[in-house]
Amino acid sequence: AYSNILGRFFARAYLETNEGVFDLLPIEGKRMDLFGGAYRVQRKAGYVGDMPDWIGWSNSGFVIAEAKGSHEKTSWGSKQWPAPIDRALEQVGRVEIICRIRARNRTKARLRRADLRVPFKGWATASRWATEEKGDSPDFIAVDPPEDGVPMNEQEIDLARASLRRTY
Repeated sequence: AYSNILGRFFARAYLETNEGVFDLLPIEGKRMDLFGGAYRVQRKAGYVGDMPDWIGWSNSGFVIAEAKGSHEKTSWGSKQWPAPIDRALEQVGRVEIICRIRARNRTKARLRRADLRVPFKGWATASRWATEEKGDSPDFIAVDPPEDGVPMNEQEIDLARASLRRTY
């Protein structure tokens, strides 16, 4: 349990200081509204399992991040990356961000609701802790996602910062 907690502390510090991620907010529950319901973070239909740890921002837009911690050597084999990263990527992959906008119907002068999926960057991190007993070396891995976010303008960034800070 402590390795998971430490993994979150290290992941958050790494993302904020090295990757330009800011205002990380814990994702609570299978659905979470932001900006008074204008955006919703939710589990994709048909998926089961835990949600990722955080939603935040970068200069590319929304960020979803998951941190894993471990002290096991076996899960850090010779694959492309360790098993905790695979599990973190699965969690990031089962979430979506929905923009719940109101659009004016062109044929009628009334508003209708339209939900749009919003792209985001999905960070996965994993920490392995060394122990005196096992003599292993500590490791930290962060999977850098492709640039798939949508850049936000200054007004959107200011709104996002203000909204998240009110939520704390």
